Amino acid sequence: MKPADSPVLEHTTERRIATTASIDLKTLRTVQVTFSRSYTFIRSLGAGAFRQADLYKHSATNICVVVKTVNLPSRESETGTPIEAVIMSGLPSHPRLAGILGCLPHTAPAFGVFGGSDLGPEECDAKIMIEYCDYGTVSLFIRRLRRASDMTLLAGAWHVLGQVAEGLGLLHWRGCTEACDVKARRAVLHCDIRAQNILMRKTEGMLFNDCVIADFGLSELYPDDPEGEPVVPDACTDAMQLGRMIARMIEGRLQEHKEGESPLTEPAAVCTLPDTSQWSGAELARQSICLLCKCVGTLFQCEGVRIPLEYLERVVPLAERMVLVLAKDREFDHTAADRDDAEAYENKETSV
Repeated sequence: MKPADSPVLEHTTERRIATTASIDLKTLRTVQVTFSRSYTFIRSLGAGAFRQADLYKHSATNICVVVKTVNLPSRESETGTPIEAVIMSGLPSHPRLAGILGCLPHTAPAFGVFGGSDLGPEECDAKIMIEYCDYGTVSLFIRRLRRASDMTLLAGAWHVLGQVAEGLGLLHWRGCTEACDVKARRAVLHCDIRAQNILMRKTEGMLFNDCVIADFGLSELYPDDPEGEPVVPDACTDAMQLGRMIARMIEGRLQEHKEGESPLTEPAAVCTLPDTSQWSGAELARQSICLLCKCVGTLFQCEGVRIPLEYLERVVPLAERMVLVLAKDREFDHTAADRDDAEAYENKETSV
């Protein structure tokens, strides 16, 4: 199946932002003054090795945005725009991928924008404005689920697997557009899939909050070879990183439901959803873990850097159905799955 024919990769639109790389000095000052007057600094969200994230709120709409400061040692394009911003601006617009709202490259003077002091071009760090996801990260989500029942934890693991796999499918198969040519696409390898880099955003009608892939600071663009497979060096792939994240979510519950060694590294064909009408309680948990282990084991055995389309076509809808099956069991803890839990606000985490 071709990527264009895959229903898993539907519902995307082209994302376009403008950076200030080609804006004249007068216009640049106007943009910065407008931001200073329209947005209010709320608080710092955290800092990494070469980046810092701060939360701002628009005074008129109360919409929050994240302003990410990227220090000079980071990777950047010829125009001074961080590679992270270049990749994000070329990604399709989709609920599984964090959206970029704008970028101020290294080559643009700061003039006190975003609360900073007046700096010359040689001192200015790049600024990336990103949409704000207000329900923390998958790391916080996992900590909450580990205090809940097995049914709730397993449903959460299936939820994360399905949604992150869907997002990675978009990166691997839809890829990133080059400049303004929407037909020139290059595969994107995220290179840093972990719980802290998956944000969560509330969406109406969902049992759990939506997962959003963020932090493209280590991501790479790869041209296709004549056979259509990205040419990449040997490295831990996105599929393996996703597999490890899911394995860590459920590793404490494996021995309670399955004897012998963990099956997480055993290759297994991904099967469709079996008849679950006779399963309940411990049997439902055991069967769910066995099926989940097959899906994770297959991730560890993926060849190449892309998650196969066949895997996405089976696992993404399978994960959605398993969440619903587990949520119907009487041992499912709806309180732990409550998306409006105050703890999500008290312990907000944002990927930097």
